[in-house]
This record gives sequence, C-alpha cells and structure tokens, in this order.
Amino acid sequence: MDNKKSSPQNNKSIQAKQAIMMTLLYSDIFAFPLTKDELWQLLLSEHKISPTEFERGLVLLANDIVHHD
Repeated sequence: MDNKKSSPQNNKSIQAKQAIMMTLLYSDIFAFPLTKDELWQLLLSEHKISPTEFERGLVLLANDIVHHD
C-alpha cells in the first residue's frame, strides 16, 4: 500500500498537468503549436487552475516527458 498521502495542492497540480496535456493534444490535432502564454489562455479544464498550479503542472509534465540519465 502506498504511504504517500495525496494533498489538495498535489491534486490541483495533477489536474493542471492533465489540463495542459489535454490542451496540447487538442492543439496538435490542428498542427497549431502553442506558446506558454497561449497555453495558459486556451487551457482546457473543468476546474479553475491558478497560475501557480499551472506552473507546477508544467513542471510535472516536463518531469514525465524528460528522462534524466
């Protein structure tokens, strides 16, 4: 069993990460790359995402994508 407790702050960061990924995938359908500012403005989310959570979500997503050797 996992001993890590999920904090509300962590849940919001995960929601932000998911919203960022969904927005990027949607823009990719139309071959429309987004800047960071455009990503923030066009963010697809059912939940309110704060600028801080957006930044944390970007970090989480980058950590998932970039592998450190």
